[in-house]
Amino acid sequence: MMNGKMKRVNMDVKYRFSLQNICTKTALIFVSLLMVAIVFSPLVLVFSGGVSFFVSGAETPDVVAKNATELENAISVAPDGVAYVIGLGNDVKLESSLEIPSTKNITLVSVGGVWKLVGANKQDTINVNGLLRIDGITVTHVDGDSGRGVYVKNGGMLTLIGGEISGNTVNDDGGGVYNKGVFVMLDGKISNNVVDKGKISDKVTEQGDGGGVYNIGTFTMSGGEISGNTAAFGGGVYNYGSVFVMSGGKITGNTATFGGGGVYNDTSYYIGGSFTMSGGEIIGNTANGVGGGVFYVIVNAVSNFHRLGGVISGNTDRDNEYTKDVGSVTSLPDSGGDGSGGGKPSIGVDVGSGLAEESSSTDGDQLDTDDEQHDTGGNPHDFLLIVVAVIVVGLVVAGLLFYHSKKQEQPTTKNSTDSAVV
Repeated sequence: MMNGKMKRVNMDVKYRFSLQNICTKTALIFVSLLMVAIVFSPLVLVFSGGVSFFVSGAETPDVVAKNATELENAISVAPDGVAYVIGLGNDVKLESSLEIPSTKNITLVSVGGVWKLVGANKQDTINVNGLLRIDGITVTHVDGDSGRGVYVKNGGMLTLIGGEISGNTVNDDGGGVYNKGVFVMLDGKISNNVVDKGKISDKVTEQGDGGGVYNIGTFTMSGGEISGNTAAFGGGVYNYGSVFVMSGGKITGNTATFGGGGVYNDTSYYIGGSFTMSGGEIIGNTANGVGGGVFYVIVNAVSNFHRLGGVISGNTDRDNEYTKDVGSVTSLPDSGGDGSGGGKPSIGVDVGSGLAEESSSTDGDQLDTDDEQHDTGGNPHDFLLIVVAVIVVGLVVAGLLFYHSKKQEQPTTKNSTDSAVV
């Protein structure tokens, strides 16, 4: 009788601890896999999207600003030469242009919503002399006020990771962005900006260029959208004798009063500039004059528009003597060298969606490499953070295994004691 009870007790104990072992192992595996997934999910974003997770809007701000004074103070106290993240915790209305000094490396993000940085009337919202990354905020002006979104000065660099530069109206060139330095567009939108210099007289309206972007520096676009912008020339982008490389993204729904609804590529003054398109889309743009999609100037029988890929379609312009027919791309021979394209041309070249001009594969490969460097953000801290994360996961898993082994030892001792008493 006693032996039967002892066997039954031993079986109950073994069953109970076997079930406990199963539950503990299941919990251990689940927790371990969950932690690995949490740590390594950013890596999927890094390798699939080409954008560093650790410089995105998901990054925890170093400080949160809710008004103009707090924002200006945050930039002032940011350590020189060190990446510093400032979160907007509310819409911020500026009383003067927000200055990014040459020694600063600032990222602006939104916290708890999508907040606006509103520029002062007749002033640019942001002047960039140092490094600025925009991720998740909207740079704009109040309806009725004037001023461009961002002015990137010589030596400055702007990276648009997310958010918008929209709703700006300027009586100069470059409604959304005026770039003299380096502008990298990875994502986000530049939309509904207007260049309107106004009337000189009752019959003459002064011309303005680059509704979305006016580039006189280096502009690379690998993602995002430039849409709904308006200017006399270059509704979406006006590239003035500079370097514009488009490998992705979309330029759509922009309007030019005269030429280049999507892109106006002017190299008549600065011969070294070029527009190279290896990907992306230029679609649905309109020019009331010529070049609904792309308008480019040919200097000394040489074109500086190099099309290696991408899509140009569905753009419209006025069908007149300047174009063969309503189409996507128009070139204007330069016979005068005066920047006007040589006056009245013979008949422009409408290449539709075909190749405007080929360049060597070496040039194309080099451009692709440059784009990848911009896309990844080049953050040297990412690898170190990943290594630290892996070490942390290893320590946690090792700790759980050690705890589990200790728990297994305790029931065995108790079981043998109970059996001896019985």
